[in-house]
Amino acid sequence: MPFVDRVTWGEIDSSGKVTPRVFPDKEGEPVHFWPGPAGAKEWTHAAYSPKTGLFYAPVQDIGATATRRRREFKESIPYWGAGVAVDGEDVAGYLSAIDPATGQEKWRWRNEQPMCASVLAIAVPTGWGAWTEGFLPGMLGAPGGAALFAFALPE
Repeated sequence: MPFVDRVTWGEIDSSGKVTPRVFPDKEGEPVHFWPGPAGAKEWTHAAYSPKTGLFYAPVQDIGATATRRRREFKESIPYWGAGVAVDGEDVAGYLSAIDPATGQEKWRWRNEQPMCASVLAIAVPTGWGAWTEGFLPGMLGAPGGAALFAFALPE
């Protein structure tokens, strides 16, 4: 089950074989694709609750445009073989609750911004750090936040 609804770059079958559909083949020609390198289920941690039997995943519904260009590799600088611009508009995020036994999404809580924080079963850390410009360029310079919210759903 893909974590996002919009997947245009290609497919991965159950054996792990990747079939690309969109690829920046020509030097200097921009190619837009969903999800971008910071999209779908990225580095943020998901959580599993043995109480509910569900897997909770923070999702980033965000695309990007890649333009192939020659660039010399330099240590400590990200190297993708292309210039990549993450979308600043038409972005969203959500928390998905997934049944890991079936891969079916049981519910989704939608947010206007990509979910750039990890989750814990019942508790949610907020904030960010590191490479904000690449993940959410529209929030560059905004306060990072640092809080832990604990909550319970009504029975």
